[in-house]
Amino acid sequence: MTSIPDNPSLEAGLAALKQSDYQNAIAHLAAVSELELDDKTLTKAQTGLVLAYRDTGQPEKAIALCQLLRQSSNRKVKNWAVKTIADLSDRQHPTAVPSTPVTDPTGFVPLSGDPTGFAPLAPKPPKTQKRLRRKSPSVPPDETENSPKNTLAESSSDKIEPPQPKASDFSGTVSLVAPAALTQAPTAEPTRKIVEDREWRQAPRAKQWGPLPVGPGLVSDIRLLWVLQGVTAIAFFWWSRAVLRFAEVTINKILALLPLLRPIDSFDRDPTQLVFLTLAIMLVLSPWLMDGLLRFFHGLKPMTHAQLRDRSPDAAKVMQRFCRQRRMRVPQLGILPTSTPVAITYGNLSMTARIVVSEGLLEQLGDDEIATIYAAQLAQIVNWDFLVMSVGVLVLQIPYILYWQVAKWGEYASDRIERPLLESLFRTVAALVANLSYGCYWLLRLPLLWLSPQRLLYSDAGSVATTGNPNALTRALLKMARGITDDIQETKSTSFLTESFDLLKPVGYSQAICNWQADANWSWDILNPYSRWLTWGTGHPLMGVRLQRLAHYARYWGLETELDLPAIAPERNSPKRSRADIRDTLDRAVSLLLNSYKRLPLLQTALIISLVLGLGFRIFLWLIGKIAYFMYIGNLVWLSQDQRGDLMAACLLISFSISILVLLNRYFPDVKRRTALTEVNLTEAIANSQALPADSKTCCLQGKLLGRRGISNGLGQDLILQTGSGLVKLHYISPLGPIGDLWNGKGIRPRDLIGQSVIATGWLRRGAIVWLDLETLGTRANRTSHSYLPIWLTVVAFAAGAWSAYLIWQT
Repeated sequence: MTSIPDNPSLEAGLAALKQSDYQNAIAHLAAVSELELDDKTLTKAQTGLVLAYRDTGQPEKAIALCQLLRQSSNRKVKNWAVKTIADLSDRQHPTAVPSTPVTDPTGFVPLSGDPTGFAPLAPKPPKTQKRLRRKSPSVPPDETENSPKNTLAESSSDKIEPPQPKASDFSGTVSLVAPAALTQAPTAEPTRKIVEDREWRQAPRAKQWGPLPVGPGLVSDIRLLWVLQGVTAIAFFWWSRAVLRFAEVTINKILALLPLLRPIDSFDRDPTQLVFLTLAIMLVLSPWLMDGLLRFFHGLKPMTHAQLRDRSPDAAKVMQRFCRQRRMRVPQLGILPTSTPVAITYGNLSMTARIVVSEGLLEQLGDDEIATIYAAQLAQIVNWDFLVMSVGVLVLQIPYILYWQVAKWGEYASDRIERPLLESLFRTVAALVANLSYGCYWLLRLPLLWLSPQRLLYSDAGSVATTGNPNALTRALLKMARGITDDIQETKSTSFLTESFDLLKPVGYSQAICNWQADANWSWDILNPYSRWLTWGTGHPLMGVRLQRLAHYARYWGLETELDLPAIAPERNSPKRSRADIRDTLDRAVSLLLNSYKRLPLLQTALIISLVLGLGFRIFLWLIGKIAYFMYIGNLVWLSQDQRGDLMAACLLISFSISILVLLNRYFPDVKRRTALTEVNLTEAIANSQALPADSKTCCLQGKLLGRRGISNGLGQDLILQTGSGLVKLHYISPLGPIGDLWNGKGIRPRDLIGQSVIATGWLRRGAIVWLDLETLGTRANRTSHSYLPIWLTVVAFAAGAWSAYLIWQT
């Protein structure tokens, strides 16, 4: 048995492989494969192990490693692994064939003197190639053209094959393990390894299908979506007006207090007409404005339908059939040069609609999976929900681009200013503008958070009705979540494209960053009674709910499901039992509402309690005032007279303040050092399907801190801890609260530790996502940053109480 070296090294393993010292090579490379987290180094080590196992007569181990390499997102690595598996399988009696040492710096050993230093493979016989193509997940099963149900099917679809690699890409040698090729593989950390070990069932598509009927778990009435769009459009208009009006009034009040400045006269006017005209112009010009933004900031390029056909024949056929049957123009196509799987649809009419995807989506998904994503985008066009979302997301780009560019240029300029005082002043102004712009971005997106999750459920159903392939859509959604996670780990932060266009994408980045592959996540989504209550701020439906619906579609057509998820309860049609169901539903709703103060996050709980308690308190004061009126007690009559509503507001504020103060200690229990310093496995911590945000778990997590640097992370909006179990979102607030980034202090801030190995202590919580409310974040070098979230919640509570006292005094 090969012993494990004390200091395993990739360089030592490759050097031993170069000298045909296979025992030491396997020892070093196997240890590196077990311990290494960087995907580039891991791929090199595994590739070297394959060659070592092959040359020492261990084809079983070599094939097992090739199975892992075959799941790589790098196309060359994947193709090399497939070829190597075929070559090893064709050798009936593998023997050790030592290779001639070469001087290639990579350390790999050639078999035929190739200057790249890697082993050429003999061409596979045609029979092997045909067998591999038939097993490819990209090839859809047969479709029946003459079936009355299959209105969108096309015969001979089983002849669709993915584009074959060109001969020039290989030139008779396996060059994909060369250093230049290996550097193209995206960097991934522990989660990437877990994800790539997933074994897809490749569950089939339906041979005969049709539109899904309206029913429980299937499709809701499309008219409900149209009503929701109308309500969202109205709410977005009035909310945008309210935000603009608040900003104008606040700016004028600040200007009135400053010397040598005076308020802006135009800010005193009613902005209703301005907001209406602006939204109308954006509605008319949204396709071209969005094209310009994506082209200028994110490198959007047009894509022809011929190019789509080369990349995904199945997707091209789906688009042609869909548009031909509905007599609509085929949407314009675009592609973004990013490795993150992205698919967005925007426009104002079906003839001006655009469907934009990324290179990462076309590379990481199979042919049939790409087709389901395109079908989902086409469903958004037919449902017309892309209209409201296009205008809404376009408006969001105004504050977001201001935040992004001001932070970028603020960092660039401040680094070039030599005078410390001027540099500090410039940086403070840039941080103020950037942080306020980011706050406006999050405020403006609130009205869209109701429509965004619902429309995705309709687009999923439309995709399944078009392709008859709910299992491929299941794989596509999970692979997109994996791709988002991989991109965050590779780039060490959340990209601006991923965040700014989050509401248009099929999968949200916040729900993708933590343990998407864990079945415990999906069980929580499906079984937790408060799961839907906790999705109000995410903008996307829970992944488990979507996967369960897709499994329900597969069962509806009698298909094997890609995942084992509980079935949706059937509808009960008996009138007697229907009344019982209604009574049970009402009882559950009342029970959930009454217990919500023990289950929801602190601010939501405080708001619910303040509404109930504040209303009761106001009624009590009103009764006292009425009794005083009849008993001629003049000093208390004012309690029943509240024309301006100040007393009602005061009752709500004092109830809100009391609620926070009462619940604060329970929500933030003391972090006991002996308990907190015990490392927690995230998968085990979130396995409880009944876990809720109030059920905090004091813990310590170790890992690498990811996130944006500098002014762009002034509010701590992009702090992610990369652990061995997955990614965790971190919530942090500075000693000065939201304005803590306006100037440089002497203390350590989390953004100063980005890229380093850190230890985070705090309260781990489970909601629509998993996050950690920080108490401390530090390194082993005694560089520690403290978070003051409980203290600032106390400040908010006292501020609400002081405000309520002021309103009562004014009354």
